[in-house]
Amino acid sequence: MNEPLKKIDQTGTVDDKPGSGKPHKTRTAQNVDAVDELVLSQENAPGTHRTVRQIAGEIGISRTSVHQVIKHDLKLVEERQMCDQKIIDWAIKQWRPRLRTCVQEQGGHFEHQL
Repeated sequence: MNEPLKKIDQTGTVDDKPGSGKPHKTRTAQNVDAVDELVLSQENAPGTHRTVRQIAGEIGISRTSVHQVIKHDLKLVEERQMCDQKIIDWAIKQWRPRLRTCVQEQGGHFEHQL
């Protein structure tokens, strides 16, 4: 308990200093540029799509690191959007009769309701 209080007294905050923590070994400027070049080289060239696995192999970093570069450094991945509530309501409405039929038939003929 004394460490956080000591830190507040010394710095005025409990936040870490900038640059503290484990350094990014694979998300270097060189690797970010390489991923950027490989990803954007596909933009206007149909049929030349490279997978994350291929990009990782060409650069020599992990697939996770390629994903991190694409998401955090290049900001090319949008946040996942929530499904429209109308679609959810429709799916639930379709599911209930199918489940009821399955229960009534004790599992038989369920495929015919799909």
